[in-house]
Amino acid sequence: MNQIRKLFTVLITFCLAGLFSCQSDSPQEAVSTDLLSEAVTYKDASLVQVDSIMIDVMGNFKVYDYQPESQLFLGGDIGAYRIVIGSSPKKNELGHLVINRQGKIIHQFNHTDRGPEGHGPGAMDNFFMGPNSVGVFASKGLYQYQYDGSFMNQYKEINTLDRIGISDQRAGFSADGKHVSIGFPKGMEESRRAWDSLFQISTPLWFYDFEKQESNLGTESKSNSLIASHGYPDHPIYAAGSNFPHSAFPPRLALNHRENKLLSIYPEIPEITVYDMKTGDVLETYSLEPDYFEFETETGRAPGDSDNGGLRWSNFGGRMANSNYQDIIQIGEYTLLRYNAALPMAAVNKLIATGGTGKSEEWPRFRRKYYRHYYQLFKGSEKVLPDFEIPLLEPKEGQLEFNNHRKTRGKIIGGNGLDEIFVFIPNDGEEERDYELIRVFKLELLEE
Repeated sequence: MNQIRKLFTVLITFCLAGLFSCQSDSPQEAVSTDLLSEAVTYKDASLVQVDSIMIDVMGNFKVYDYQPESQLFLGGDIGAYRIVIGSSPKKNELGHLVINRQGKIIHQFNHTDRGPEGHGPGAMDNFFMGPNSVGVFASKGLYQYQYDGSFMNQYKEINTLDRIGISDQRAGFSADGKHVSIGFPKGMEESRRAWDSLFQISTPLWFYDFEKQESNLGTESKSNSLIASHGYPDHPIYAAGSNFPHSAFPPRLALNHRENKLLSIYPEIPEITVYDMKTGDVLETYSLEPDYFEFETETGRAPGDSDNGGLRWSNFGGRMANSNYQDIIQIGEYTLLRYNAALPMAAVNKLIATGGTGKSEEWPRFRRKYYRHYYQLFKGSEKVLPDFEIPLLEPKEGQLEFNNHRKTRGKIIGGNGLDEIFVFIPNDGEEERDYELIRVFKLELLEE
């Protein structure tokens, strides 16, 4: 019996040695993200689909949030928080849907009415508020519902009123349901009295602690939950009298669920600020050092041409004369960021003169030649690999996202690590199917 065991051990050792020997012959090997080492240098990354999650739903469906602890998705067709003139897809028919990892709808509710427990027909953001509830950030306040739709709380003081600027990015975050952060610029009433100091008066980032509330479940809350707020950073574009035509965008935000930290980045400033969700305190700030990021506080618009000045210049293509961070997503212990390269000024002026990205015949050529999205992957404050592209997510000519300089072909929702990243590409008629898909990808890191 002992001889048999010895022979078996020798055979296993021989097989393992042969396996590792074969692997070492490969000139460029995809590395498992579970075995990342600080000693390894990576040169590129590839997004590879490994699975998909089918959801039996049709309509103007969107995926709002993903909760790593429960592996649940939050989706729905809730209307936008602002009124859009003209025809648009139907909304508020599905309401909110809580979906598990297998794609099964485990809860569905609709509170788009204007009743005492209804958040109304539109919302700025919809997100998980801890392990058992959903938050809806709307004009009437921040509403909290259990997964089955049972009303829990309305926080009237946390609302979308008195806003400055327009944005459709993520706004609400909470890992435990008790400590909530909201990224939303407020202070229009005060700013009107001192317009030159718009960014010194308005406040874009707020932290709340609902454990300090002195209210009972299901009743109107008191206004003593605010524990911290933070204004715009000290940067030339936010200075009083700045010549830069800048809208009051809040920072892009992501939540590190494991450490209960909020990550913040302003579109024009390549650095991340990390906050403690329980206190709202700044924990650290670190530079991203992007390879292809260009930003000038001077607009460079045509002198003396009033038609190309201000926000018109910016909205018709001028904003693309500078790089901007478009996304920050927390994926397990990794942070994934996306920013755009800047268009040459000659291309920008040509775009503006010919109608902007939506109308100019030059846009497809300019986009293919100059306009690229670059990604950065960080683990804490350390960059994992140089800035890289993900061609799989780039829209093609004729697709809805192609004319929008901010969007990619698919929205990265979040994930559990680099081996499991969730991307939602809506069913917009390109494929004949009567369901929606969340695609599951792996980000393979390639060694030098």
